[in-house]
Amino acid sequence: GLSLLQNPALALATLFSRYEQRLLAIVRFRLDRRLSGRVDPADVLQEAYLDASRQLEGYLDREEMPLFLWFRLLTGPAGITCADQARQDQHKHNQYRSF
Repeated sequence: GLSLLQNPALALATLFSRYEQRLLAIVRFRLDRRLSGRVDPADVLQEAYLDASRQLEGYLDREEMPLFLWFRLLTGPAGITCADQARQDQHKHNQYRSF
């Protein structure tokens, strides 16, 4: 199998994609209904993947939890980031329309 230690970037991409459908289902379930039209669950996963790639070294140093659980936990902050961006975009849109 592909080891996170041997080729971290490739292994991370492969493993994340293996869990992608399960993670998408979780994100869709947890996404606030008010944001569902403005926040794409795929964007949340992309943000979580970027977070995982930035934090991979720390995860490998500790490995306190199974990889899937770590990925799932990363979707929470990633969802907040995407929701904040959607709110900012809506605010800019509303400001623009008021002129």
